[in-house]
Amino acid sequence: MVGLFVSPVRAMSLTEAVRIAIVEHPAIQASVAALGASGYAVKDARAGYYPSLDLQGDTGHQFSDTTTTRGRGLGGEDTWRRSMEARLTQNLFNGFATRYRVKAAEKQMEFLRHQLLDTRESIALRVVEAYLGVLRGQKVLELSGRNIDRHREVLKDVRVKAEKGGGNWGDVNQAQSRLALAESRLTLVKGELREAKAAFLEAVGIIATDLERPESVTPIPVSLEGAVTTALLNNPTVMAAATAIEASEADFKATNAAFMPKFNLELSESRGWDTDGLEERTLDRRALVTVQFNLFRGGGDIARKKQAYELLTEARQKHHESIRLIKKQMQIDYSAYETARDRIEALKARAIASAEAVAAYQSQFRFGRRSMLDVLDVENELFQAKVALVDVDLQHRVSRYRVLATMGSLLESPELDSRTVVPSEDILTVPREREKPSRTNILRYPAAPENGEDKSGENKLNRDTAVQPESDPAPVESGLKDASP
Repeated sequence: MVGLFVSPVRAMSLTEAVRIAIVEHPAIQASVAALGASGYAVKDARAGYYPSLDLQGDTGHQFSDTTTTRGRGLGGEDTWRRSMEARLTQNLFNGFATRYRVKAAEKQMEFLRHQLLDTRESIALRVVEAYLGVLRGQKVLELSGRNIDRHREVLKDVRVKAEKGGGNWGDVNQAQSRLALAESRLTLVKGELREAKAAFLEAVGIIATDLERPESVTPIPVSLEGAVTTALLNNPTVMAAATAIEASEADFKATNAAFMPKFNLELSESRGWDTDGLEERTLDRRALVTVQFNLFRGGGDIARKKQAYELLTEARQKHHESIRLIKKQMQIDYSAYETARDRIEALKARAIASAEAVAAYQSQFRFGRRSMLDVLDVENELFQAKVALVDVDLQHRVSRYRVLATMGSLLESPELDSRTVVPSEDILTVPREREKPSRTNILRYPAAPENGEDKSGENKLNRDTAVQPESDPAPVESGLKDASP
């Protein structure tokens, strides 16, 4: 009966790990806060379109010696004055400064939105790498444990054989040495697993316990050129750099306002008591259009304009740099993916051949045709082959995820279930330009042509961005099974 009320322990999926990190990671929360602050900066800039209402009052001692007081025979006059004024000021023209300040603030907000998307992609990739790293460590730990068990069995057999006089103690010493080496490797593997779990804890915020092995991986473009094209259109870093140019252009244009006149509409009413040495009440109402045109400000306006131009140049160059970096990163990631993909079959064949060699050597050892050293050598070769197969599986998967992250599409991959990872209702309210219809063909990844023929008649760009056929390293597990002696 107790078991009916106990929640079963359920393995954590990759989707769940990414979702937790996206919601709770401090780096993402910091980016969200920065984006929220930029929204208030936009409101602050838009305040320039609205009137300003000010109230002012004063009271205190005033000594007045004016023609008015002297004409009344008072000479100088001491009074305790009081006054108050209400003033409404509406800007009519300020050289388009408000317009460009608003645009700059909006572009800064969009820039921070792209940075938030980039942070999400980066954190998601860290989660994926840590998640797969833990799975890799657990698998290698399992293989290392089996390897030690096998070494202990061999040591037991040769010791029994030596004690009965059918073997020599040199084989026993050799087996003991190999067992110690295997145990040393196990210690190293445990350390690597602890490091992987530490990386998982940092990325996700919880301890890695029971993790599911992800079975599917999102297809990627079939060519490097297609992947680069998609990345240049979709990568948040490139898009943020492009938005920074627009923000800098708006800031540069806003500096022109300093060289133009400013027109304001002012409505005011002031009341005074005992002001200017006269013990009487005064009332003053005004409706004015004022104009202000600066002739000289010490060269500060020209300096600010030149500064804004240099900042615009900096933004443009950073955009060019981001394009170069994305191209470089995509070449590295795609090359790593292709290298790992091409190594899988060879390493599977190596593991199977090593398993067959182990079986053959064990049989020959029983008939005295092979030494214990020969058997231990092939046993170690099989272990190394299995570990290499696990490693290349990890490299293949991680490199594919890195390609997706560089393209800016990691959180859109089906196995991460972006609809649950990235909430549809959040503060990312700036229109996403990367979803313009003109880019749809590139971002949707049309299906790869069958048998190398382009039956759809799509242009070269669509062929370059076609997806890789699904040939994921699921066979690696079967390769390990086939490699079991």
